[in-house]
Amino acid sequence: MDKELKKKIDSLLKEVKTLTEMAYARHKWIDMLRDDFLGGSFGEYTKQYIAIKLGLTPYWENEVKRLLNNVRNHVSRKNKKTKFNTDKAIIEAVVEAAYDGSQVTHAKNQMIDENPEFRKKIKMLKIDEPTVFKEMIRKYLPEFKIYLKHI
Repeated sequence: MDKELKKKIDSLLKEVKTLTEMAYARHKWIDMLRDDFLGGSFGEYTKQYIAIKLGLTPYWENEVKRLLNNVRNHVSRKNKKTKFNTDKAIIEAVVEAAYDGSQVTHAKNQMIDENPEFRKKIKMLKIDEPTVFKEMIRKYLPEFKIYLKHI
């Protein structure tokens, strides 16, 4: 009897652990969406955007697609029992990522490191973050177009 009880308890503990691993707090869910996936893809897309403007080979497209696919997975994996409104959380993450100038600055600096001969042109290149972000979403994540009206 003790062994059966112990097995039941172990089984229940595994279930609880699995459920708690799946659940995210709202702010952590938004942070992951914004910083890890949208922000990272925005940085890579910005490098691609700069390369096209300078007539260089834009080889970041696969990375942008991979990161934005992570966005799809993150949103679709959302724990169905969460108490927060996912649409509002996505809007918050999208708006914050669209106005994050640090991704553009980082992308410009990386492009300067890789292409020092274009230093002046890259530094002088004006990039409107929200416009470029919207372009990225429209091109690679069209199902998120509905959230762009908030930018």
